[in-house]
Amino acid sequence: MTNPYSPPNVQPDPEQSELGAAYNIVSDTMAGLNVRKSDNIFQAIFVGISTLIFAVVGVALFFAYNTDPDMPWYFAGIAGGLAGMVIGVIGSGVYLMVYRFVQHVKGNHR
Repeated sequence: MTNPYSPPNVQPDPEQSELGAAYNIVSDTMAGLNVRKSDNIFQAIFVGISTLIFAVVGVALFFAYNTDPDMPWYFAGIAGGLAGMVIGVIGSGVYLMVYRFVQHVKGNHR
């Protein structure tokens, strides 16, 4: 007697991978969510590093050019971090856009 709760023995469907490639083409060129794990990990790391760098630069600029004694130093870190997030998202998005364009020209849609 077989277990009715065991997963079925299904072989991977080659058409499914073609559909995945078609989805990647549409999501890269027109609209849609990017479901590539490697792209999302790259963008998260890039945004995190740029946020940290810009926060440190904001604090350094605060100590170098601050003339207001009532302003706390961490406001500069927060402002720098927010700027780093925005610049990181835009910068990594532009990089991924160019990278994916080159990959599509080469015929690699995975």
